[in-house]
Amino acid sequence: MLFPAITCVAYFPAVMTWGMETVTIPFFFLLYVGARKWQWRGVFGSILFLGRLDALCLVVAGDVLDVLKRKRVDAKKYLIILPVAAIYMAINLYYFGTPVPVSGLAKAIGNVPGENLQSGKFYFASSQYATLILVLIAIY
Repeated sequence: MLFPAITCVAYFPAVMTWGMETVTIPFFFLLYVGARKWQWRGVFGSILFLGRLDALCLVVAGDVLDVLKRKRVDAKKYLIILPVAAIYMAINLYYFGTPVPVSGLAKAIGNVPGENLQSGKFYFASSQYATLILVLIAIY
């Protein structure tokens, strides 16, 4: 967990300024993990899903961990998460003819190797913590 945490914290200002909603995931994940009531877990789990669809795996991974460690899982939160996911997919299906994100399909179809390197270089160069990031990654 150290490497993703270092990376997220160091890049947060640059990505928040010039990036996408993915940057909200660490913040809402901490709120999700800290929530004690199933309703709040459902709300924060839904926001994680909307921030990045595959962030829902964090919710599912937490449930798998609960089953392995505590032999129980609180599935009530899915009463909030699943309708949000269904509405999201229905809107995409209505407007774009596919339930999955259009941007993901466009990237999958027209992906050119290395096309994201410029973005990565931009974020790294704009980070005031670039040297610190390299040192911490090397230590890790």
